[in-house]
Amino acid sequence: MDKVSRTILTTVRDKAGKKTITRNTKFQETLGMDSLDMMDLLMDIEQTLKVDNADLVLRVQDCKTVGNLIQLVKNYYHITDGKTK
Repeated sequence: MDKVSRTILTTVRDKAGKKTITRNTKFQETLGMDSLDMMDLLMDIEQTLKVDNADLVLRVQDCKTVGNLIQLVKNYYHITDGKTK
């Protein structure tokens, strides 16, 4: 598992207080996370991965699952194996 996926899965697990989080875990339906929770989650992820961009804040609310968020962060920042391109 790459650094981005591991970071996001771990951060979501810690924030949600759940033992098992997968790419298919749904933020709202499964974890009960609202838009404010998603913003807080994104700030933690950005801080951990040392990336920051205000435009991502607008797109994070479209993520329905953990997998969607992982893909968004990877695509948005062009991150591969923990390094930005």
